[in-house]
Amino acid sequence: MDRITVTNDSASIDARVLARAFGLDEANLKQQMRRGAITSRFEKGAEQDAGKVRLTFFSNDRRVQVVADHAGKVLHCTTMDSPPSASRSEQTGRHKAENAGEKQRARLDALLDAALDDTFPASDPVAIHVDASR
Repeated sequence: MDRITVTNDSASIDARVLARAFGLDEANLKQQMRRGAITSRFEKGAEQDAGKVRLTFFSNDRRVQVVADHAGKVLHCTTMDSPPSASRSEQTGRHKAENAGEKQRARLDALLDAALDDTFPASDPVAIHVDASR
């Protein structure tokens, strides 16, 4: 891979090259992209990266990133396997659920503390009178 096509607001890459990076055939890659199982992001560089573009492609188990100059010459390409446990949206959802669980526990602890404030301390001895004559 040495070139991609860069226009003002987009970039394109040969599907055969991208399919190889995902370990798929070209037809399967296109099908997964149509279904949304593989998504992409296009970014234009700013400041020290002005004149560069970055294409990032995501699936549940892999990320492919291509950086190119303004003429489309590929400067570098990286492929990274994602943990198989969860997609980005599942990870975000799990994080939100964990935060909700923590908030719920904190709320229950506060309610329990308030309820215990109106009771005798558990360390107070229980008053018992024993009648020795029995």
